[in-house]
Amino acid sequence: MGLSRQPVGASTVLLLLLVSGGSFVYVAPPTNVVVSCQNLNTRVSWDYRSPQPRTVFRVTITGSSGSHEENTTEHTWYDLSPFVWRSATHYQDFLYVTVEAVQGAHQSEAIKSQSFSFNNLKTVHKTCVLDFPRAQLDVGELTSVTFENPLKLYPQLNDASELQITAIAAGQEFTGLCLEQHPICKVDVTFVEGQTKCVRLRGVLFNRRGLCQVSFRDEDGICSHEEVKEVDEKVAAIIVGSLFVLVIIVLIVIIWWVKAWSMQTSNLPVILVSKPHQRLYHPQEKVKISPVFLCSSSKSPAIKPSMSGVCSEYHSWGAQLEDQHQQLEDQHQQLEDQHQQLEDQHQQLEDQHQQLEAEGLMSKGTEEDSTDDSTRTDSVSVSSQDEEQQPVSPYDRSHFVEVDMGVGDMVTGYTGE
Repeated sequence: MGLSRQPVGASTVLLLLLVSGGSFVYVAPPTNVVVSCQNLNTRVSWDYRSPQPRTVFRVTITGSSGSHEENTTEHTWYDLSPFVWRSATHYQDFLYVTVEAVQGAHQSEAIKSQSFSFNNLKTVHKTCVLDFPRAQLDVGELTSVTFENPLKLYPQLNDASELQITAIAAGQEFTGLCLEQHPICKVDVTFVEGQTKCVRLRGVLFNRRGLCQVSFRDEDGICSHEEVKEVDEKVAAIIVGSLFVLVIIVLIVIIWWVKAWSMQTSNLPVILVSKPHQRLYHPQEKVKISPVFLCSSSKSPAIKPSMSGVCSEYHSWGAQLEDQHQQLEDQHQQLEDQHQQLEDQHQQLEDQHQQLEAEGLMSKGTEEDSTDDSTRTDSVSVSSQDEEQQPVSPYDRSHFVEVDMGVGDMVTGYTGE
């Protein structure tokens, strides 16, 4: 009996295994499960590359203190904020998330995220931090950093009792304490003259029991209004300068484009178009050409009727020139005749003068006249010698002279020499 029952029991177990194996369906698990936190917003997301119809995801949030919540979603993300900020125990606890893909009655392996917490005293993979409210640096007799109290701004922090603040200015740290009853948090700082008036802010929240610390993200670039104004002026100057350069570039492009568009294109073949900008050819000046007419004194059949008027004017102008030339010749002949008459008169006067000297008429007169004559003769002889020593051009010599005829009578004569 024992031998007969043993094979029957083995067959039953094998049959059950075959039946259960035939009904098994594999469901791919999600990947890359990541928790992110930005201020009060906390969420988990994942990847799923092979979605099937009616696929949902089961999200389970678990805390080290025993807190637990499970929900399903059709999305590849889930908002954890309602659970995290539901109580002080949650955001101060050690938390992690698991995600499963569910297809009908089948489900995938549960994928676990990294651990996270807002309590920086917990050893977790990711420590979430809060953001400071908007802060400002007031410069006066006392320089201070002020901002709204986060304990009043964030009601979710109902278990926190005080905020420890650290302001860092020019390498120095200034600390302050802000309690839950203070509407505004304030920290006094000091600056050395000439230093940039900007600070960096840090903060840590403590609960009433001192067992939790929630950190704030460091806030940089908190500057006075004067510093902000200087920065704004520099930025404005950079923007205006960039716009000015851009306008100049646009104007240059427009001028170049208009000039290129207005230039006339040449109808010559490309091989015949010169390139003056390469200075391969010397530019040729434009030559002015005036019409020239050939006229003959005799009538010639080669002269066209249209040129007869021009030739007649030419002949008329030539005749006028000939008449003027003839008049000049006549005037020249008259001057020659007058010159000859003057020569004859001069010769006659010379002959008369010689006759008078021969008759002795020149010796008459007073002694004063003789003395004057001798002096005049000497001066004339000296002048003659000077003239002989210094020859004078006929053009420079005077042709009209005065001749003494005796007894004080002076006669003007002409000499051709």
